[in-house]
Amino acid sequence: MSKCQQALVAIGRRAVVAPEPTVLMHDAAVLAAEALNADYFSVAQISPHDGSLEIRLATMKDEEGQTQEVTTTAGSGNARGLTAHVVKASCPVLVDDLPQDKRFRDPMLEKCGLRSAIVVPMLHRDEAFGALGVYSMQSNRFSEEDALFVEMTVHFAATSVARSQTEDLLAAEHKQVNQLRQTVNAMVLKLDSRWRIQETNRTCELVTGFTLPDLRNRVIWSVFPAADHEEEAKRVQEELRNGRSPVTYEGDLLTKHSQRRRIAWAYSATVADDGTLESILATGVDVTELDEALEKVERVEQEARNVRRSLVDLTGGGPADESDSGEPVQLPPEVERRGRPRRAYRYRQRVAEVVDGMLPNVTDFDEVFCNDISAGGFSFLAEVAPRSDTLVVALGIHPRVIYVTAQVVHITRVERDGRRMFLVGCNYMSRVKY
Repeated sequence: MSKCQQALVAIGRRAVVAPEPTVLMHDAAVLAAEALNADYFSVAQISPHDGSLEIRLATMKDEEGQTQEVTTTAGSGNARGLTAHVVKASCPVLVDDLPQDKRFRDPMLEKCGLRSAIVVPMLHRDEAFGALGVYSMQSNRFSEEDALFVEMTVHFAATSVARSQTEDLLAAEHKQVNQLRQTVNAMVLKLDSRWRIQETNRTCELVTGFTLPDLRNRVIWSVFPAADHEEEAKRVQEELRNGRSPVTYEGDLLTKHSQRRRIAWAYSATVADDGTLESILATGVDVTELDEALEKVERVEQEARNVRRSLVDLTGGGPADESDSGEPVQLPPEVERRGRPRRAYRYRQRVAEVVDGMLPNVTDFDEVFCNDISAGGFSFLAEVAPRSDTLVVALGIHPRVIYVTAQVVHITRVERDGRRMFLVGCNYMSRVKY
């Protein structure tokens, strides 16, 4: 077995072990340089922080036969050098006589007396994130076969480094998603393709009283049934298989302590090419208090209307001015967008925009005309379209006001009494406190 073959076997074995990326890149450069009897080697990496190119040049010939770093450069000083040229071009370069090559100017290499070179980029998805090089103090020292060998060596190392970086990124994203799942003010359940619960969040435990060990591998419909759960389960599953996502519905949930809660559910699915479900994400918002509050508001408003009518009858006056009395303003029916029942709710309420993830101040709320409302969402009319896709709505009458965050799902241009306005439809997300 030749020295090049031995080097490829060695770097392949080290790549399988998956050491630290910097260590693996250094080992690959050393193995390539030893196999080709090179005088120097280099390892270059692009900084993930500022995008600068850092190059470490080392010699193979110190007194003890060990590699020894000669110099390190970073920043704009590398912009016209050989390695920068390779990284920018994303292709290997074979140099026969460095001082005579007009493609680049590399004082660092020339200062060391280097003349021949092979520099190969480390690629991931056709983008260079570093480079390895081997160098000789003699002209015309390397052949095309030598360049191919170095390229194969770098390929082994780059594949392992890219895999390691991807795994680290996925682990970080998974951690971030899990943290978000635990802090979001909604029930979040991850299900497998057979609708069995695999993961839950803290809110789910607080609302239902069940811990993850209580729920794991149990079918969600058997744990949280609605009154018509069999029919709803079939509908949700069929719509997800047909590619609709998310699918929403509202139903009752019986907690571990036998309390009945009203939950607005939304199901999103990952579907394979053949139409089979791979995984499902179920989110649920407890709208029990919201429904109760809306019913109370409706009762109070009805009582107010009755009182106004009685006063009119007693005083013998004409009909009250609807603009001041709070009576509903008649609007044409809109296209049905919601899967849950909604009812007309033509009253003034207050809304404010969430900007850069920050909840608005109480003084930032503006009054708008509501159009309709349901346990899962509402719509309102505005002269100016909201700039943010997340709002906070204040529902109810002081001092009994509930603040709820809402996601804007559609904005439609309409005409009301000769004025061009925007009809804004929203879905409730979670309750907030002021």
